[in-house]
Amino acid sequence: MEKRFQRGIGILLVFMLVLGFAACGGGGEAFEPPTTPVPPELLVPPTPVESPASPTPTETLDSPTPSEPGGTSPVIVTGGRAVDGRETVFVAVIRTDGTLWEADLGLADPPGFVQIGSGTWKSLAMGRAHTMAVNTDGSLWGWGWNEHGQLGDGTTEDRQAPVQIGIDTDWASVWAGWGQTVALKTDGSLWAWGLWEMDEAGQPVDVGRHLPVQVGPDTDWASLSTRGIGFPMAIKTDGSLWILWPAPVQIGYSTDWASVDSGGMAIKTDGSLWALDGMIAWAEYGGPVPMPVQVGTDTDWASVVGGLGFWGLKTDGSLWGHYDFDATPVQVAAGRIWSAVSLWYGPLFAIDVDGGLWWYERAMMFDFTTGEWVEETP
Repeated sequence: MEKRFQRGIGILLVFMLVLGFAACGGGGEAFEPPTTPVPPELLVPPTPVESPASPTPTETLDSPTPSEPGGTSPVIVTGGRAVDGRETVFVAVIRTDGTLWEADLGLADPPGFVQIGSGTWKSLAMGRAHTMAVNTDGSLWGWGWNEHGQLGDGTTEDRQAPVQIGIDTDWASVWAGWGQTVALKTDGSLWAWGLWEMDEAGQPVDVGRHLPVQVGPDTDWASLSTRGIGFPMAIKTDGSLWILWPAPVQIGYSTDWASVDSGGMAIKTDGSLWALDGMIAWAEYGGPVPMPVQVGTDTDWASVVGGLGFWGLKTDGSLWGHYDFDATPVQVAAGRIWSAVSLWYGPLFAIDVDGGLWWYERAMMFDFTTGEWVEETP
């Protein structure tokens, strides 16, 4: 079992280091030309502030079970981290009681979870090598790699423990990517920092944005994508869908979007599932704005994540998806009901309604509670 777990870790790291997310195709809706990028003069810098001390030191969780039935829905994210010169993959969860826990998948078999801080949390995001979270008191915290100032604390120093970002307590949600961070405030304003500029070759460039900077004057942003594989996206209060990097551009004409994932998947208010065709071409080659393309005809999708393929939850709690964007979604683990799902390139992580945390890897599921692999044919 230990060898199988180590093999899974190896696959995860290969995905993390060498793969990009896949684009998808099909028939879709018409889209409008890109809107004018936000001019630099509308990027409003905040007053620099010092970061207060980090939360209470962590403690070890005896049981790795990350959630409990009853309470609020759990949150799960996965991402990379550089620890003591070692490239590794982390999984983090907000349990139903609001506490935050994370585990280094490269340390133990099964990995142990460690509590982060002592308070309760409402938003969580992991990027290429850093983690961001919003406390229920509205404060923003970050830790991990900080070479490009993506933590937003005004430095480029890596942080092994969480540090508070500024003193504001009106943060609503956060997104973390490959060296950049985006966050939404309760007043509907959007803020970004880290690698947020693009050179002539279309590559991100560090221009010293190491503190949160407001993106334009708009205050009608409603929600952010919360995963870091791909591009930061957001939905406005009018239901329109936008890609945010390096400047906000609207995707399509529709104003009935309910949620979006950075891996290029989105759900409309009618429960239909859509993929954003042309993401890579738009980002790397200056192609047209990605076009939304409907995936199947079902209208009972509740949430979705994209990476190497896509996986989503339906309203009945069942888990569906495929490693191929163009394939028909298949159900996984039909005997279980699921409450949260996350994807870091290929491997899939999910939480069931009984509070169990699972790692699905091509017909096998790893139970973090027991440390055992279970065969699960899709």
